[in-house]
Amino acid sequence: MNLDEINEDSAYVLFDKNNLEHFNTIIINSLDQTQNLIEFHVKKYIQDFYYRVRKIHGSIYENNDFGNFLEFSAIDDKKIILIENGIIDNFALTEFSKNEYSKFYDGGKVNLNELLSYVEKKFSNESPYYYAVSDII
Repeated sequence: MNLDEINEDSAYVLFDKNNLEHFNTIIINSLDQTQNLIEFHVKKYIQDFYYRVRKIHGSIYENNDFGNFLEFSAIDDKKIILIENGIIDNFALTEFSKNEYSKFYDGGKVNLNELLSYVEKKFSNESPYYYAVSDII
């Protein structure tokens, strides 16, 4: 079966080396696939490491701090709640973990709309803190 028999569009080009968009697409796809592959293997390695440490040391390492550190890179409950609610920027996690933001926490949830209003008044709607919240609402 010939490719032309499948696709009747005679102007169809699989890859055009003179087309910058084609190169950009290949670069972006390659970077994305590489990142996914690395993240998968690192996560798999860390999970295996955690499992083996717990198996060797028993209940000594069966605490939330170690598991939370591996999963969230944090042991602070506020930071973990923020991450679970979608805030991922380190500068925002550090800022929103301060005591002045405690009023926005309700159990495992963060009232993002009220937090956004507070951040807008405190900083501005042009600040990176504002965008850290508005991007997830």
